[in-house]
Amino acid sequence: MRTIEGAALPKWIRFISLECCLLGKAPSDLAHDFELDIILTATDFDSFSAKTLFKVHR
Repeated sequence: MRTIEGAALPKWIRFISLECCLLGKAPSDLAHDFELDIILTATDFDSFSAKTLFKVHR
């Protein structure tokens, strides 16, 4: 999982694949107008894929 720009997720966000969830707590010094776009791509054994976008706001 990466940001929409292709960068790795911030260290305070992690993806738990067994539960299919994002988990994290924004650091207290993070700007109040912070926005992060995360794109999740899932691919099956036949190489079919689907994408979805998550927006994280503070």
